[in-house]
Amino acid sequence: MYGALTSLNVSEWSAVLTATATVVYTAGTFLLWVSTRRTAMLVSAQLSKQIAIGQSNAYHAIIDAHKDVWFRIISDADLMKAFGADTDAMRRNILGTILINHCARIFIDLERGVIDKAELESFIRDARDLFGIPFVMERWQEVRGFHQKAFADFVDALKPKPAALTGRR
Repeated sequence: MYGALTSLNVSEWSAVLTATATVVYTAGTFLLWVSTRRTAMLVSAQLSKQIAIGQSNAYHAIIDAHKDVWFRIISDADLMKAFGADTDAMRRNILGTILINHCARIFIDLERGVIDKAELESFIRDARDLFGIPFVMERWQEVRGFHQKAFADFVDALKPKPAALTGRR
């Protein structure tokens, strides 16, 4: 083999070097393509996660703004009077709305992958307890249509147990 290589003329050596360079270049190009593809996939996943986080932050800001308004209303007797005579029922409705919206925002974050799915079982137990509270379930029946279908289906599938029976708070 070594003898065959030493007997090559210049144009044959040129052909061998060109073939070797072509193989090396092709292998390098393939490896670069694989690396670029992986990087693109990682960037795409990161971008999707950033979009989900951005949407989550916007949703949280809206829910927090509503919560601030509701707390302002229930802490002001004059504002409560503007909503009607039964201020205790109004406070229960507002509290029910705040709790339902809090549960909805966690559900949406779980669904979008903003919160790790490992938290799902704990969330289901908490949500089941929450919707086992009679005034929360009553409020849910009134506001169900304002929530995303996926969340409404989730709540409907909980089959809540009364909070007093679960031993959890």
